[in-house]
Amino acid sequence: MALNDAATLYRYAPGAHGARASVDRTIQVFMREALPEASEPTRALAGNLITTTLSAVGKQFSESPRAPGDRSLRRGDGQRDQDHQQQS
Repeated sequence: MALNDAATLYRYAPGAHGARASVDRTIQVFMREALPEASEPTRALAGNLITTTLSAVGKQFSESPRAPGDRSLRRGDGQRDQDHQQQS
């Protein structure tokens, strides 16, 4: 329930519209590069399929239970590793 509440708040948060527009533009560019011979409606359909799939997978992953000590795929760990690589 809390995840649904947070998603609703995020959708209407300042900056959420800009973030969504950025994702949409990125998907459009990717589809033009990946499917240069396809029509615009076909690329739009493929982009929608990718976006929908990633959203569904993310939601399922977010809703799946984790063990208290499970450190896999934590944003903080990934960010720390990325920061460390940039400093090297």
